[in-house]
Amino acid sequence: MIIKRILLIFIILLLLFPTANATILNLVVGDTIYPTRKHVSSLHKTIELDEVQVIGQRKLFSIRKDTTFINTDCLRVRKGANLEDLIRNIPGMEYDKANRQLSFKGKPLNGVNINGETFMGNDIIAALENMPTDAVELLKLYDMLSALEKMTGVDDGADNYVLDIKTKSTYNGSLTGTLTAEHGNRDRRRDEVQGNLFNADGENTSLTLRSDNLSNMNIGGNNFQNILSGNIVKKFGKKITLNASLSLNAFHNGSENHDYDEQYLSSGTKYRESMLLSLSKNHSNAANINLQYNIDKKTLLNISANGNFGRSDNLTDNTTYLYERNTAADTLTSGTLRNNTKSNGKNYHVSADLTRRIGKAGASFTVKATLGGNSNETNNTSLSLTKFHHLRNAVGGDSLLLRNLCQQLPTLRNESRISLQYTHPFGKQLKLQTGYGLHHEEDRNTSNTYDYTIPNRPYIDSLSYENTLSICGQELTLRMDYKGKQWKINSGIDVDHPTLNYEG
Repeated sequence: MIIKRILLIFIILLLLFPTANATILNLVVGDTIYPTRKHVSSLHKTIELDEVQVIGQRKLFSIRKDTTFINTDCLRVRKGANLEDLIRNIPGMEYDKANRQLSFKGKPLNGVNINGETFMGNDIIAALENMPTDAVELLKLYDMLSALEKMTGVDDGADNYVLDIKTKSTYNGSLTGTLTAEHGNRDRRRDEVQGNLFNADGENTSLTLRSDNLSNMNIGGNNFQNILSGNIVKKFGKKITLNASLSLNAFHNGSENHDYDEQYLSSGTKYRESMLLSLSKNHSNAANINLQYNIDKKTLLNISANGNFGRSDNLTDNTTYLYERNTAADTLTSGTLRNNTKSNGKNYHVSADLTRRIGKAGASFTVKATLGGNSNETNNTSLSLTKFHHLRNAVGGDSLLLRNLCQQLPTLRNESRISLQYTHPFGKQLKLQTGYGLHHEEDRNTSNTYDYTIPNRPYIDSLSYENTLSICGQELTLRMDYKGKQWKINSGIDVDHPTLNYEG
């Protein structure tokens, strides 16, 4: 032990106080040699150490140009965790699952990428739940340009910040999977099957099937969440890239609450008892597909389509009793408030753009077309019933306040656009883009209200309406994009001349 200490002191002295005849000092650990100091000398020494302990701290964040890098080695999560668990530990990262929003330092993120390619069709929740943390090597945050923006060299001005995941090399090209079965008391459970295949070039395949009731705060045999989601990115040579995703979700949640309180008033003590029953059933299905085709070096075709369909059934039933002397025989009032809302909605969006470069300078023409729409049918029935047990009606019974209404609320929206753009470069740093387009939009809203307290259920005109708004317009656009070594300038002017037609 004393000899080792003397040897270590000798090494430190050589490092701190080198002489004219300083040596080449090599530290040998196993089979690896790390030269630490080198001076001109004919003397060479090698010292073998049993162990070297390095104490240091890696930076969590680093910034290069417009990209923020997050070193995930600085974060600790449980084994088998998904990406959602990881991002919740990142300072500045905020995840609002209820509103499907992810942001970093207040800046919203529009999607999640895997090795540069879109993952789960920019569905934030599906991406965070389907990506295993063990496969993540590095996270990147940046403003992602679309294939069209890269082709024309002009930024459209819209922010498209994404979270890009670089997968570990050990996972690339390997099929990985997990099987989870968690069962606890009070019928709590979580069953999941997940499979992933990632490649460094962005190709990936992911499939997840999960059934659980851990996401519900209420305990019950009929409460559950079932999810089936999948994603595939496939490249056919260097010209064609296909990206598709599918998500099916079913969510049931019911609860029952009982409350009791006492009111100490100058007129006497009142006792209130209430019971609240609620049941929520939601089903949603979504699909997304994108095709990028580089026809040749000067021609690019993009086609995308997405849509979703959902239905929901939400019921609340609240019953309240107000007593005197804490006995049901002295009931003052009793009331029931029941509300049932059923909704069916769907929407779709289809777009395509074709860009062709002309000339040697890099000028280009682009034709764009979009078609979209959504519809929703909502039926809302509400029952309000209050009995005044100490207030008699004309025939000597309890007075009754009753209201039972039904509202039907169908909505419809359609939209279509077509435009032509020309991009002209002025040198390598400045580009101007002009465009002309036509668009048409139509919105239709209807409300039909019926009185269910009367047997023939008459139509209530004062609580009903119907209106239609149609817009046809022409649009002129002018954009400038300058990318220099020190400055980046992007600005634009949009002039829209709409013609409105309103009926209501």
